[in-house]
Amino acid sequence: MFKPDKMDTAKRCAICHFEWVYPFFTEHRDGELIPQPPGELVATPEMCFSCHDGSIADSRKMVFHDPGHRTGIVPSGQVTIPKEFPLDEGGRLQCSTCHTPHAVASGDGTSVAFFLRSSNNNSSFCKLCHSITSGGKEKGNHPTDISLESIPSSLMEAGSRFGTDQPNQVICETCHIPHGGVNDQFLVLSIEDPATRSVLCEVCHSKNPGRSKDPALKRFSHPLDRAPGKAAQVPDQWPDGEKVFRGRGGELVCRTCHKPHGAPSPEYLLIEHGEKDGQCRHCHPGQGAMVGSSHDLRKSAPEALNIMNKTARALGPCGSCHSAHSGSAAFMWSRPLTDAKRTPSHYCTSCHAQGNCAESAVPKDFSHPMDVNITENIADLRLPLFDEGGRKNRAGVISCGTCHDIHNPHPLSMSTTESGTPREGFLRLISPEGTAGICMHCHEPQALVQGSKHDLTIMHPPFTNVLDQTPAEGGVCSACHAAHNAVSKRYLWAGSLEQPAPEFWNDGRTIDTQDMVLFCRGCHALGNPAGRPFPPFGFHPAGLAFPFGSTNPVCKDVPLFTAEGEVSPEGNITCSTCHNPHQWNSPLAVNGTDLTNEGTISDSFLRQGIGEVLCAACHGEEGLIRYLYFHRLQRSMKEAPFLHLKRKR
Repeated sequence: MFKPDKMDTAKRCAICHFEWVYPFFTEHRDGELIPQPPGELVATPEMCFSCHDGSIADSRKMVFHDPGHRTGIVPSGQVTIPKEFPLDEGGRLQCSTCHTPHAVASGDGTSVAFFLRSSNNNSSFCKLCHSITSGGKEKGNHPTDISLESIPSSLMEAGSRFGTDQPNQVICETCHIPHGGVNDQFLVLSIEDPATRSVLCEVCHSKNPGRSKDPALKRFSHPLDRAPGKAAQVPDQWPDGEKVFRGRGGELVCRTCHKPHGAPSPEYLLIEHGEKDGQCRHCHPGQGAMVGSSHDLRKSAPEALNIMNKTARALGPCGSCHSAHSGSAAFMWSRPLTDAKRTPSHYCTSCHAQGNCAESAVPKDFSHPMDVNITENIADLRLPLFDEGGRKNRAGVISCGTCHDIHNPHPLSMSTTESGTPREGFLRLISPEGTAGICMHCHEPQALVQGSKHDLTIMHPPFTNVLDQTPAEGGVCSACHAAHNAVSKRYLWAGSLEQPAPEFWNDGRTIDTQDMVLFCRGCHALGNPAGRPFPPFGFHPAGLAFPFGSTNPVCKDVPLFTAEGEVSPEGNITCSTCHNPHQWNSPLAVNGTDLTNEGTISDSFLRQGIGEVLCAACHGEEGLIRYLYFHRLQRSMKEAPFLHLKRKR
């Protein structure tokens, strides 16, 4: 019979309650082999380890080596410890807080199996302390008590447990394991080491998680398991001070944006309030400039629907065009794409096309060629080229995004709308002269027109092109060219193509609308901006083929032009055969541009100067004689420029 003053020293209780050994408990003296214990030894980690070290049960790897539930710490304010769960004298967690060898059998048998102080039916034991981490998305937590379509094998191999109330039921222990976890969050699989392990979130949600059941809307999700590129600037912490979570190698992982417990954004468990795309702009601050612009569809097309049938009004500025987990094309694109053929510019036409939400801003008539390669290697390629997938690639083609940055309405062009507000150009480059800066980046030789007599910002500021832009508004190039809505495919012409009066032609003929002389005569005719410096005595024959055939070697240094404006040996003589409209001084001229004179044969946009007489390029020695005649005649015409309106035969 058990006697309180004489503890059982033989076995069972004294194995754990070492202080109950007879000499210690009754005689209060040291034993023959060890000294008397100073206090109770039961339930300390050392006492548990004395059996679970492999001598009775080997729990070393699961309980004592790998990360697991902590002991020897004071519980945080995030947990509530039931009063029947004892803490030590310092208020710290110990093994005995959760476990007791005196467990009473429960209906599910978990209490006896793991010596728990209470039943653990479908993780109910966990919820006794961790009550705030349950409750589903409404409380910012990953939902539990839901069913998976199937159980991933990697979860089972890692030690996950599932509930019994329904098939494949998700419970706390599906993701968490109290002993033997891979990190200090007691997780069954890693969430920070995608390079070498299965990632916990991805075994259920995949690397392309989608909010839609449509497989087509799950292909293009936000990139995962790799370090952010130049397009993103991931901060060190979120606005609330919480550190931004990354993988061991700096990778973006699910936990970078999502928080499975205590998320402030309950709908998508985002780590920062982000239903209106606020979280996107923390990592992509450069794209935030489009907020409030015409590319913010909440402002310009609030009823426009994305592929999830959500209106721009209900979304943030990013959600109309992008969906982090429901994109149907590259860039997580969420605008409807109707054309089966994908080109880099096709994303723009999902809005900028007839019948779409930006049909009022559809380029009409003639625009800059798209989806073509550049012919020269431009070292400073600040205007990107794009491959078929829409990614920047130096070997790619010209696309809308080459000149336009859809997220940045700045720098604004110098022109204004009817209400007086600056026009949004969304251009990648701009210069003090307006949009000419972006043209000259690729067309550098043509930049020589600046400061010359073909620079209408100087020579004729009131001039307006077909878009009703002045040279100051559209830039130097805009006087003659328009990237969109030009009046002719040739040279993207934006100036006048008026038919000049017949009397200004030396032979009385009219000119065909296909003749390239029309481009020059839009200015160089009486009544037009350059009416005075038009040839007063007639023209060199134009619009004609070279009389001796295109193989004539004498004429190798001056270009001939086809009706389409292309340089070709099969082409015709036209104004540009002798004149380079973008270069006032010929390559061999040494004098700078003098805007106060009428120019001479050496500097009036001619392709060759005095040192290599232009006429002689085709006419040989005869050209040298004609040069002297015309040079003298030109000097006399300066004194009385309108004595001859046409050449006398």
